[in-house]
Amino acid sequence: MQLLPRDFLSKVAREYELTALEEEAFVARFNSDITDQVLIKNLNITLSAFRTRMSNVYRKLGYSGGGPGKQHRVSYFLIDKHRKENPSIPVKINDEDIDKLVEEIHEKIKPGIQHMCGWMRVLDMNQPIELANIYTDVNILEKVSRTQNLEISDLMREFDPESKDFDRLGLSRKSVERVSGIELVKNCSKLMILGKPGSGKTTFLKHIANQCNNRKLFSNLVPVFISLRNFSDPGNSFSLLEYLIAWFEKFGIQDFEVDSLLQKNRILLLLDGLDEVNEERFKYTLRQVREFTDKNFENHFIITCRLGAQDYVFEKFTEVEISDFNDEQISSFVHNWFGYKGVAEKADRFLDKIQKNTPIKDLASNPLLLTLLCLVFEDRTDFPLNRAEIYEQGLSTLLRKWDASRDIERDWVYKELSAHRKEDLLSQIAIRSFGKSEYFFKEKVLENYIADYIINLPNGRNKRFVRESDLNSKGVLKAIEYQHGLFVERARGIYSFSHLTFQEYFTARAIIADGGSERFDELVNEIFHKRWREVFLLAVSMAQNADKIFSLMKQKIDAHLSIDQYVQGFLEWVEQKSATVKSPPPAHLVRVFYFTHGSSGHSPPVIQEGLNFDLDYDENLILILTLADLISQNFDQVDSFSLFKKRDQVRTKIMGCFQSLKNVLDRSIDSSPNAALKAKLQDLASDLPYAKDLQDWWYRDSKIWIEELRSALVEYRNIGHDWHFTDAQISALQKYYDANKTLMDCLNSDCYVSRSLRKRIQNTLFLPVAKSPH
Repeated sequence: MQLLPRDFLSKVAREYELTALEEEAFVARFNSDITDQVLIKNLNITLSAFRTRMSNVYRKLGYSGGGPGKQHRVSYFLIDKHRKENPSIPVKINDEDIDKLVEEIHEKIKPGIQHMCGWMRVLDMNQPIELANIYTDVNILEKVSRTQNLEISDLMREFDPESKDFDRLGLSRKSVERVSGIELVKNCSKLMILGKPGSGKTTFLKHIANQCNNRKLFSNLVPVFISLRNFSDPGNSFSLLEYLIAWFEKFGIQDFEVDSLLQKNRILLLLDGLDEVNEERFKYTLRQVREFTDKNFENHFIITCRLGAQDYVFEKFTEVEISDFNDEQISSFVHNWFGYKGVAEKADRFLDKIQKNTPIKDLASNPLLLTLLCLVFEDRTDFPLNRAEIYEQGLSTLLRKWDASRDIERDWVYKELSAHRKEDLLSQIAIRSFGKSEYFFKEKVLENYIADYIINLPNGRNKRFVRESDLNSKGVLKAIEYQHGLFVERARGIYSFSHLTFQEYFTARAIIADGGSERFDELVNEIFHKRWREVFLLAVSMAQNADKIFSLMKQKIDAHLSIDQYVQGFLEWVEQKSATVKSPPPAHLVRVFYFTHGSSGHSPPVIQEGLNFDLDYDENLILILTLADLISQNFDQVDSFSLFKKRDQVRTKIMGCFQSLKNVLDRSIDSSPNAALKAKLQDLASDLPYAKDLQDWWYRDSKIWIEELRSALVEYRNIGHDWHFTDAQISALQKYYDANKTLMDCLNSDCYVSRSLRKRIQNTLFLPVAKSPH
């Protein structure tokens, strides 16, 4: 405990009208650090008498009542009083005293911090959720994405929507390293955490407060959580220090105790939502934060702010960016969510669904939108069949609900656009950019897109807005970025939609809103480009009647192969072979099966196993050919590897394929519906060598063996034809298949299409043009 001068203590005793005996005990107690037992011996009084005198002292100084920390609180009060009366005399608080003060304050504020930061309730939750039960660790980008000096070509390097291995999440992939949020907080005393709307900034800050409150993080610090929006309220005239003192006062902590904490650098000040500060009070708030953090620089500070809203710098702060959720974090959050709700079994179903629906998974990387998806899935154990509905809910959350639910108003520039106009603006930008394969935009290009829309707005209340369109286009861009997070600055001066899904959605919205034949024709011209697949699915689900779009799609797909007579002959074989298979399944699915076998040598998993004997039997025979081709390809590679380890790996793969070939061949013999075919397959099986002789036999006799197998399949099952397609024909067939897949997926979506057209399309899928009337 800090010792104070006798004359100062005597002055205080007279000021508070202590009796002579009370003053004697008071001065003895706060002028020495001896124990009570030694002190009463020096005073020649009993312990009971000393305690009675001190109780009267505490009462007269305003510290009556029970509780263990009374002596220390009076000590802090006296130290503060002495410092104020004697500013030239340094008074130091020792570590033992400040540690005890931290302990006492922790106990006082713990319930309040838990009440303030221990719960979350967003969107349409019907009750709050305890944060500790669903919190998922976040990752931090140590370098803010917008500060990267990259070109569009750099960002496009791993983002090719037409490639076979296209990863749509590559749009948001950052090239900077991610680190644990908690680890970064531990190692950096002044942080400015930036992030998109709904990225989890406030949740992370509350988690830090909870961890400190429970002594799991910075156990020697006292956490303070302050909403800067509340601090900046026009009715508040406090400085940040006064506001902090008032915050502590709610917990019975006095100003001199707060001052002691600041002096000894024991405050962890968490300032949330700099972007939410009232515009009129912004400069005042900014000045207060700067002055306070500069004066008390050895304390710990964390400030959160949205990306795009921060055009100022706190010189001594490290700027970082909160990262999107990765697969592991999505899984953790989902399991936490449904486990907390008592329906843990839904978590795996949820994750399985988004794994198969990558556009929805794209949205799940944002914690706010992931929460929305969990709420939707919670009620129905599925996502809406109409995929546009879920995107509309996500956009409504970002455009309307998120700020409104927290009573936040933004600047006037963007308020001049209604929510509907904002969607129209985004739709115009999307259709123009997506049509030109633009996924990343130079800032000026995006501003021009915005200006082109603004200039055409009607007069009236938007007159000022239109007149200043050149200036406002930049303001609108920034507003879309930081208010809604729909645009993101991926590198310095380069933007994109925050999610490819949103660019696709707004592109489809623009097409349907226009509703003209010219716009539909433009859409259908893109049927053979993979990157347009999601736009087609969205457009047909948004259209009141999608007949026109479906008719145009079917015509375009059929015309793709119409001039190639050889390929038309292949489609005639598909029709003939499929006609020999009795239902089930539906005829168009049978044609898909044989089309895929004939054009690529293997069948997709579109037919349920065991549903039809002919399909199952043909699939086994096709598999024998496929395995034989695979063995040949691997034998061709063996000698190309210089490392023995690689050669052994390939030989192991070959033996696995050979054993599978023998097993499937045996099954086909046992189940053969044709005696002649069965005999031929038995002969072929008997010609196969022992495993140890496979390599020599394969080089010497495999080509003849494969040709005999193929001839038998053609003769007895009308499959296994070697079509000898050119590379151009293979490419055309692949595009034809992909386009038809998109067409079928659209038909199976939640769209409105007349029954007669639906039936006509299904009946003519994968047929020669002559058999596909329009």
